Parts: sequence; structure tokens; C-alpha cells
Amino acid sequence: MQKLITFILISISIVSNGQDTLNSKSKRKFDRLLIGANISPDYCNRVLSTSNEGTVYSDLIKATDNRETYKLGYTAGINICYNISKRSDLKSGSNTRTKDFQQRN
Repeated sequence: MQKLITFILISISIVSNGQDTLNSKSKRKFDRLLIGANISPDYCNRVLSTSNEGTVYSDLIKATDNRETYKLGYTAGINICYNISKRSDLKSGSNTRTKDFQQRN
């Protein structure tokens, strides 16, 4: 059940675009400045591996895997678009995110 909930939360971050089909023949106002925001959930986990079984590293990896678990995070940001003309524009944006793992108690 927990994996299903995690999958649903990750799937929420689907980007969709829409248009006004009823008034598509009418002239739309030309906007010079457009501002948008985005946010999405993230599933964060760390996987360690080694090609040398039976070494100190493989014991350390087993101990770490038993101690660490996944963590849900997020990504968020803001986007700005300045339309120079109908054919060219300047776009910029900034995003922040949290990605980490957590210790089991």
C-alpha cells in the first residue's frame, strides 16, 4: 500500500498544456511578460553497491541499507518569459529541491 501511495504522489507531477478551442479564431492579446510556477513531489533513495563481495565495503553497504530508508521531497520553482516579438522570446527560471534519505529509528 505504501508503494502505491508513493507512486501516486510521484505521478501527480504530470505537466499538461491546454488551449481555448472555443475562441481559437479570435485574435488573442499579445502578452509581453509571462510568469509561472511549478511544484512536484520527489521520491529520494540511495542505493549502494560494490563489485567485490566479502570485503569490508560489502559489510558497510549491508549495514547502511538496513539503517537508511527513502524520503519524500519536493521540487519547486518560478519561470519568467519575456516575449520580444511573436517569434522570439527570452526565458529564465529558478528551481529549488530537497533530495535526501533518512535514518530508521
